[in-house]
Amino acid sequence: MKKETQEPPTSAEYKQMLDLLVIYCQAANQLAEMQARADSALLHAQEVASQDYADCQTAMADTKASLEIIARAHPEWFGERASLKTPFGTLQFRSGVKLEIANEEMTIILVEQAAKKDESLALAVKTVKTLNLEVLEKLDDAELARYRVKRVETKGFNVKPAKVELGRAVSTQEQAEGQQAFGA
Repeated sequence: MKKETQEPPTSAEYKQMLDLLVIYCQAANQLAEMQARADSALLHAQEVASQDYADCQTAMADTKASLEIIARAHPEWFGERASLKTPFGTLQFRSGVKLEIANEEMTIILVEQAAKKDESLALAVKTVKTLNLEVLEKLDDAELARYRVKRVETKGFNVKPAKVELGRAVSTQEQAEGQQAFGA
């Protein structure tokens, strides 16, 4: 079955729309070229700086390790605040405590079981509840309204600039050549 072809509109608004699409496509292409130039410049800058960056990272890691060895050998330099301020920077020891949980799921089960006997542990496990939108979408509007939910229709508008579809152009060319070869 052959697809019906529609005559293109000829009004002034249609011409204006086409003119605007040309402007839009030109701007989109110019933005793409600008993005490509910016990406290329960034890549070039990264290539130039990559060795310097690696050298600086290595120097910082090596000197930090050496500074820590010296600082640990001389705790008397640090006093009560556990820090040493110099004109070139500050060295500081920090300490803290964190919880390390090997298996969170197992810990949750164990805490929930213990909370049955000791109510003070009841708040140790948080429960997060969220709506399952896939289930709600199946309900009719009247039932949704009972739960203070509205089904809202969203509409959008998008413009896609025209561009050559190289893969399609090649296959179309191959088909045309194949038909010519068979005398079609």
